[in-house]
Amino acid sequence: MKKLTKLVATLMAMVLLLSLCGCGDESKKVVGKWSYEIDLQDAIMEEMGSEEFADFKSTLPVIMYFDFQDGGKLELTVDEDAFLDAYEKWLSDFCSFAADYLYQTAADSGMTKDDVDSMFGGNAEDYFREMMNEEVDPIDLVKEMKNSGVWKAKGGKLYISEGDKVEANRYDNYKIDGDTMTITLPEGATQEELIPGMEYPLTLKKVN
Repeated sequence: MKKLTKLVATLMAMVLLLSLCGCGDESKKVVGKWSYEIDLQDAIMEEMGSEEFADFKSTLPVIMYFDFQDGGKLELTVDEDAFLDAYEKWLSDFCSFAADYLYQTAADSGMTKDDVDSMFGGNAEDYFREMMNEEVDPIDLVKEMKNSGVWKAKGGKLYISEGDKVEANRYDNYKIDGDTMTITLPEGATQEELIPGMEYPLTLKKVN
């Protein structure tokens, strides 16, 4: 499951490539902490790319925080406790599905559930959980989902980039209505899915 670690790292890098623009000087309205929720289920399934799991349905919500700070620094973090709880539920769903799939496949070959369990030295679901725990540390995933960059408001546009310098050609349209920021593509830009489950328009909620 090294693909999962790569996925979350890619997610945060791609988020930093988003840039926002609006009408007027909105910098004071942007400063602060905003949340965005994404479900990584589809992205994980695409990364796994296995037909055996094509019918697996679950959710893995991640609450991301955009902290636009005075001075132009941007910090990207996630709600660690919420993610760990969501990951545990997703892992239980996944291991249950994988075990049921294995039992059904074995039954088609004339094997019983006990036959399968004896091959793995115990319950198949426990085997899959042990295997996943060896491959994926959710704490490490949380660390991978942290990132930082810079932002700058100029001429009615708000730019976001990695590193310590904004890129002048990266920006999106945005609108702030109360505690909601809606991000859309600039006119003429091609609509695209950033990763499975993350596409325009993006809706951020003000936290503080």
